Formats: sequence, structure tokens, C-alpha cells
Amino acid sequence: MLHQGTLTQALDFIAPLRGSWGGTEGQDLALKNCFAQSQAFAFGYPLPDVEADMRKAGVSAGEIARIGTHRVHEGNRPSSLLMYPQTTTRTLGGILALV
Repeated sequence: MLHQGTLTQALDFIAPLRGSWGGTEGQDLALKNCFAQSQAFAFGYPLPDVEADMRKAGVSAGEIARIGTHRVHEGNRPSSLLMYPQTTTRTLGGILALV
């Protein structure tokens, strides 16, 4: 709904740069996902890019024609990205103060 819905929804991405548990592999993956989602909201995923990515993944031309348009979504959706070093009581309080 957020990417392909007809209603425009503002979205806030909130991401700590370091995890509270000490591991970095999961945190790095979460940050990559956060950046990708915020980029998708800003710039969208137009049909030529969808088709190129599907061809690169080895999807057949028939399958691209069948489902390619269902992967398209417009950009220019309002969103913000808030990043901070690590979740602490101070940063959590600051985030709550923003609301």
C-alpha cells in the first residue's frame, strides 16, 4: 500500500547506525534495507528499471511482460530519514520529543 497505493502517505524512517546488541551484520542489513526503501519512496521504480533488473536476474521476456508493470511504483512520495548513532535513553527521548 505504501509504495503502490493511491493515497499518499508520509513516512518516517528511523535508523540507528549501531545496534544495541553489539552485532553489526544484522544492523548493516537493516540499514541497507532502510536506505533502499527511502530511495524507492523518493525516486520510484520505473518500468525500464524494472525490466532491466528482471532481465539481469534471468527472467523470461514473457514473464517480464506479465508481471513487470506490477512492480512499478511512482517516486516523489513524502518521507524523511532520521539517523542517530545508537539507541540510548537520550536518543529515544529526543525522538519522542520530535513527535
